[in-house]
Amino acid sequence: MRLETCLIDIADDFNMDPDKIEKAITPRTRAIIPVHMNGRSCRMDKINKIARRYGLKVIEDAAQSIGAEFDGKESRNIRICWMLQLGIR
Repeated sequence: MRLETCLIDIADDFNMDPDKIEKAITPRTRAIIPVHMNGRSCRMDKINKIARRYGLKVIEDAAQSIGAEFDGKESRNIRICWMLQLGIR
């Protein structure tokens, strides 16, 4: 299986701009991977709505959002899968 990434431009908060996601979706798109940046959660309401509309999975990268919330939920508890990696040496 050959996988490719498609980068989405950011909004003013440096997170993925959900208004630009749909233009990037193709028949080969399988997932949306929002990366929560600088302790701020992405607009998961919009991202999840788009994912449901197109039958896509959402995989959250929560490494930089420890303690961040969206609609009263921790950022990494909003969808089916999330990742957290701390590069401590």
